[in-house]
Amino acid sequence: MKYNRIMLFALLILMFSLFSLGCGTESRIKQLSSEANNYVAKGKLDDAISLYNQILQIKEDENIRKQLNEVKYEKYSLEQVKKFREGLYNIQKNKIRDGITVNPTDMEYVFKDLNELVANFDKIDENKNTDIAKYVKEIKESISYQNLKDTLNKGQESFKSAGMDEALGKLDSQYDMLNTIIVASYRNQLNNEIDEILSMSIPSKYE
Repeated sequence: MKYNRIMLFALLILMFSLFSLGCGTESRIKQLSSEANNYVAKGKLDDAISLYNQILQIKEDENIRKQLNEVKYEKYSLEQVKKFREGLYNIQKNKIRDGITVNPTDMEYVFKDLNELVANFDKIDENKNTDIAKYVKEIKESISYQNLKDTLNKGQESFKSAGMDEALGKLDSQYDMLNTIIVASYRNQLNNEIDEILSMSIPSKYE
């Protein structure tokens, strides 16, 4: 009888300990989740990812896993946006800004590089419920971006035989003048469109 009482008492202590441990674990998860959500709201995505991973090490949770994947994609989108903007800036600065001599062959490669940037930017999902997705959507729906894509489509056709056009320009001054006019026209269009796109700043929370 005394033995049974001792066993019952021990069992009750064990159950209480397990219950307390469970409550403590859930409390810790709620705390970490709240901190992670705050980091997301502030644009501190790496910190949020770190905390979500900590939660999953404590306990696997489908909702937390989903939130982690969403934040990872938000970070990926932000990185792609920065690459896009940096690419536009570098092309403008190093290849088509005023003061740089540009010929048809140069423009051919400029258009190839810009088309690659735009193709990668178009792959970013703008329908996510994040500030960076809203920014991507704003860019894609802007007149400047639509004009840039239109210019790229037309320019790619205009400079598909750039090497031959350049060679003919060396033989014929009038042909050379035509090359100069076409290059200048597209160059001005690209500079204007890039300026307008770069003026649309990334949300400050990501800085």
